[in-house]
Amino acid sequence: MACIRITAFAIMFVFSFLCIYSADGSIMVFYKNRKPSLAVLDEVKKAFESTDKDFEIEYLDIEDAKNLPVIADLGLPSGHFPFAVVIDGKYTAKIGDDILSFVHFPLFMKGIGRHEGNWSMDHLLTSHTF
Repeated sequence: MACIRITAFAIMFVFSFLCIYSADGSIMVFYKNRKPSLAVLDEVKKAFESTDKDFEIEYLDIEDAKNLPVIADLGLPSGHFPFAVVIDGKYTAKIGDDILSFVHFPLFMKGIGRHEGNWSMDHLLTSHTF
């Protein structure tokens, strides 16, 4: 009986490992549970749904205390930020001559105030080979 449990545990462990690492890359999307951030979240989800590749994606609430260590480990702003996308552990990308930071709001949210970013949905999708 113990042998069956150990074998079942080993199979579950290997399966879990393969599921986690079968994705081409990892993406962490940080958002606030507030209207402007949720509008961006909807657009980001739509953009990722339109890709035909497999990737691991997590959606994390910035204001949830359990996510604060992850935010700190990634080097995201320690102060207020409303939105961020981290691809394979990085939230910046060089596209052409431009260095983009996927922190704050994308270009389609122009006029939102001091949290305007310098990235678009096209930038987001071309920054990684999906």
